[in-house]
Amino acid sequence: MKELYSTIEQIEARWFRPSDDLLARLAHADQTVPPALRQAVTSDAAAMQCIDALKINGPLEAIEDMEPLNPPAWMLEMVERRVNAQRQLANATIPCQGQILTVERLLTPDGELEMDIPAPLSVLLDGRGDTEGVWYGWYTAPEVAYASVWDYVLQEEDGPFDPGLAGMVQLWNPVYFYMTPAVRVIGQIVPERLQAIRALAAEYVSRALGDNRETSRPGFIGMRETLQGHSVVTGTPLGGEDDPRRRYQQIYHAVADAVREPARLALASRPWWAVWWESIAASLQFEPSPAIALAMDGTSTDETSEGILAGRFRLRMDSSNENVIRLHLSRVGGEGGAVRLTRLGQTLQTFAPSQAETVLSLDQRPGYALEILGDDGSLIERIELDEPEE
Repeated sequence: MKELYSTIEQIEARWFRPSDDLLARLAHADQTVPPALRQAVTSDAAAMQCIDALKINGPLEAIEDMEPLNPPAWMLEMVERRVNAQRQLANATIPCQGQILTVERLLTPDGELEMDIPAPLSVLLDGRGDTEGVWYGWYTAPEVAYASVWDYVLQEEDGPFDPGLAGMVQLWNPVYFYMTPAVRVIGQIVPERLQAIRALAAEYVSRALGDNRETSRPGFIGMRETLQGHSVVTGTPLGGEDDPRRRYQQIYHAVADAVREPARLALASRPWWAVWWESIAASLQFEPSPAIALAMDGTSTDETSEGILAGRFRLRMDSSNENVIRLHLSRVGGEGGAVRLTRLGQTLQTFAPSQAETVLSLDQRPGYALEILGDDGSLIERIELDEPEE
């Protein structure tokens, strides 16, 4: 087994302890620290020991006579890649697809969140959402030794990126991201590799590979192909409960919630799938009345709606999962034909004539469409779920 570089305990401590900046502010009696943050930190004994030490000793001073450091080769290489990425991205236009952005302040439409961010938060942008200023993407993290089969491990040919902040794309950790002036570009994925990432994300949503624990090897990464023929580097499937990557994913689900919160506030007026369902509902016949029961106020996530599509298919939407909606399709009266789910011109799933029922899965990315085909394979109707990306 390959040695995991940072232990789970180290990763957890980095994210769930007060930041050095916050401790220093409290040690110097900074009155601008929000009361809730002050209370949370000062009620923790370990944090108070750090604050008291800072009061007594102050910040560490530079030592003039210090022996010169001899960093290992891998560290020098990482620094060089970071510097090169900064140079290549210096004049990047924000935002655009394929950018990896990092942020250390969480700004919302109504101001800054009173939340301590102990380390930079990083996101790969996939596309623009339906709400102004909101984009969709995935969380990125540097700990590639914890990669699962659904983590896309970044390679140098993918484009310039800072490996200290973004070593892999967590396709199991999708996020909405609210765009603010506080963001900084740390990477840019080239278009053809972004397509490979999207293909892998589509397989994750549809669970195309199943759950093959027998091939689990924590700490191992290698090259494989997606079902669409893209070469990608990933980890292996999660193993049993003792697999350290399970706790790793729990930690980063919680970390990514900080990214999601400003976007959630921007999207609070309606759920992310509402615009899509409106597009579908416009093509449905409803039984027994045309009333559409939708959770438009965002207070419920388990509402379902259904109707008849093209007189051939019964379609029911399930929005019980906050990250994925599922379209349940079955045939009406033995009718034939097919339904294709596409995204950006690529077919992701097909309800074939030989099937009696199926489930189509869609995540929060833009660019999806439903295509209804007749018995002879001709296109009967195409439903664009939103405006496709340029």
